[in-house]
Amino acid sequence: MILFHFTNASADTVEAQGLRPGANSWADYAGFVVPKEPVVWLMAEFCPTFMWGKPRKRYCEVAIPFTDRRLVSFENILRGAGIDVRKLDCARQAGSFYVYFGTITPDRIWRCREIDFSFEPDVSAAKDRAEFLSRLRPRSL
Repeated sequence: MILFHFTNASADTVEAQGLRPGANSWADYAGFVVPKEPVVWLMAEFCPTFMWGKPRKRYCEVAIPFTDRRLVSFENILRGAGIDVRKLDCARQAGSFYVYFGTITPDRIWRCREIDFSFEPDVSAAKDRAEFLSRLRPRSL
């Protein structure tokens, strides 16, 4: 399964250490009953509109077997906490988020690319998602 992770970590750090769980990785979900262990956040789709205007410098594509028990869908975590995902405003997006309980080792990182999230692009003229994504043109590291 190919998943995406957005980070400020340098390419050298990611290459040497992999992707390590963040100490405050659950900070945005303080009101929910969620696991307390730090995790690495991942997305199944490359559609990072929630990142615009945030200082992320690159994204990494990682390959994790679907059978890896440390990989858990965020939707399943919410359901396990008794939250009806269908009633959330972000129900569609919740299905594309995953968390990884542990470090994603460098051998599972397919590639990292730089990308500029410091602006919010005008996507109203894009005819479809593919056209929109083609405009991002990330640079290889």
